[in-house]
Amino acid sequence: MVNHIKNENITDGLKNLYADSDDEYQRQILNMQQPGEWGKDCQIAASAHLLQLTILCFSQYSVLASLGLHKLSESTTAVSIC
Repeated sequence: MVNHIKNENITDGLKNLYADSDDEYQRQILNMQQPGEWGKDCQIAASAHLLQLTILCFSQYSVLASLGLHKLSESTTAVSIC
């Protein structure tokens, strides 16, 4: 997955959506290479792109936030909050 995230055809789209800076994006990639590291939205979107499918995630981003359904599509630039 890390190799796919580094693919120049999708890097800019992922970086624009999921990282505030180049450094943060690079840290995400380095972290994903560690055993036991969970994927975040960026890695899930890259998975959807690689596998050419849509992934639905049901998540809560903080203790105070409500639960939400997130649609990550194979386009990597489209994320919908349902």
